[in-house]
Amino acid sequence: MDIEPIPFSPITTGVTAIILGIVIIATLYNARQSKKHNYALNRLEREKHKLEQARFICEESNIPNIHYIQQKMANLEAKKGEVYYTAHVICVGRNGDFYRYFDHQTSMKIKQTLHTQLSGDLKPSLIGLYDDRYIVMIFVSEAPLNNKLQVEHQQKVRAALPNQMVINSKKMPFDYSVTTLHFSSTYDIAKPDRLFRRISYGILRAIQNQDGLYIHNEKDYQKNLRKRHMLQDLQRDIRDGGANFELAYQPIVHSMNQNKECIREVLLVWRKRGHIEPENYMSLLSDTPHIHYSLTLMITRKVIELARKDDAEQGDFSINISMSDLAMTSFSNDICSLTKHCPEIRKKLIFELVEHSEAISQKHVQDNLQSLKRVGCRFAIDDFGTGYTNYELLNKGLFDVVKLDGNFAMNMGKDPVSNEFLRFMFRLSEQVGFTLVVCGIEEELQAKYVPKKSHVCLQGLHFSHPKKLVNTLRVA
Repeated sequence: MDIEPIPFSPITTGVTAIILGIVIIATLYNARQSKKHNYALNRLEREKHKLEQARFICEESNIPNIHYIQQKMANLEAKKGEVYYTAHVICVGRNGDFYRYFDHQTSMKIKQTLHTQLSGDLKPSLIGLYDDRYIVMIFVSEAPLNNKLQVEHQQKVRAALPNQMVINSKKMPFDYSVTTLHFSSTYDIAKPDRLFRRISYGILRAIQNQDGLYIHNEKDYQKNLRKRHMLQDLQRDIRDGGANFELAYQPIVHSMNQNKECIREVLLVWRKRGHIEPENYMSLLSDTPHIHYSLTLMITRKVIELARKDDAEQGDFSINISMSDLAMTSFSNDICSLTKHCPEIRKKLIFELVEHSEAISQKHVQDNLQSLKRVGCRFAIDDFGTGYTNYELLNKGLFDVVKLDGNFAMNMGKDPVSNEFLRFMFRLSEQVGFTLVVCGIEEELQAKYVPKKSHVCLQGLHFSHPKKLVNTLRVA
């Protein structure tokens, strides 16, 4: 049977062509859109990769950073298990702000030059920058290094650092500090946050050391950590008004009547920490002079409150102060303000300088001394005969009371040098006109060596242990 072809009209042919054209256009459009989409996805992936890589690179110098080092260490530990690291952290210029003295291009050049030179000369397992300032080099070993090997390793690193570099066509000397940490990947200090804290501490210690070198010691670090916590507690209790402090005193007796207290040396007791010697926590405030000064004023305010009580038997009060206290320009005015309504109390106050330095010769310090002496206050100098001892200060009449270091009492009758020094001081105190206090008297025999003179006093455990004075620093 023959099949007859279906005849196509011109209209049918045209419609078919249109549909076919639409399909072709749609196909081309979809292909183009797909290409655009794939391009966008690829670009997005590239940008994402760049961002991921940027996390491991210092933007300014294009040098790997601490995150890069951490990632590589993690990869290494995943493959080998326990490994030992020797990390050397280098502070260029022995100053964390060293690069601020240069423009961007110069700083970048210095970092890149050192990075290239150290990488080539020492060939560390890893090298990069910490905080975009400190060079970190990691050396990997399969066994721990003893202290001697750590020192040798550190010295090798220091020797590889250039002592001078050409900067902007000029030769410039370069100095460094290097802190070294040796640890196992299994140690707690290998954890990032703990490692960073130890790096920061080590950098500070290396900068402070004269040779610019420091090898991490965990006991030293933990001791410093306890001090920091103690300082924070101390500052908080000072700000809280002194409720956690109490006052005690160590009597000073007259050589001619050893049963009578003539001066009470006021001692601070931090109740929160128990009976810790004041020098063990007061010294923590040396880096925060304004906090130290606040505490000194709190003690003085409380002593004034006690001195206002009409008790002729209580004697005078000696208050320990630091050189930073005396150097406060407001010291004289503050004391006068505290005694404004009881000026008669000033003659009962003795401010005992517990540290000596050349700062005593500064004009504003001497002005404070002279201003308070004019209104009746007196000054004492502690531990005379050791450290910075300036006999010219005695000749100027700045100090009314001179307290000798306790070692002289300990060596009385045994050491000819101590004996001669004491004889000299007994004569000098009489000629110049100051009260001499022989401290550290612990035995009756020592007291017998001290002459009974009107200007000589004694202090020590032979006469009395510290006695409680008041149970709070809060003023009533």
